[in-house]
Amino acid sequence: MAKHKVADYIPVDGPIVRLPATAAKLGLEKLQSLVGGYFEHALGRARTEVWCNENGLAEGLAYNARASQRSGLDIVGNAVIEAWE
Repeated sequence: MAKHKVADYIPVDGPIVRLPATAAKLGLEKLQSLVGGYFEHALGRARTEVWCNENGLAEGLAYNARASQRSGLDIVGNAVIEAWE
């Protein structure tokens, strides 16, 4: 069975949403809209890729436990996580 990339929007609060496209196909403006500003990209565990607000700590954004657990990184604010499924 072939694996494919999937992207999930993981807000601090509220439901996790499976996105209709990978992060690259969503584009710059959509990713910025989802994470609430300029974003940074990081590699997490198990080949996950994370996009989150690059200034989240300075802005005092809330800890995102679900995104942190999934990625193995400490994430604040809303995040988009992409993984192979």
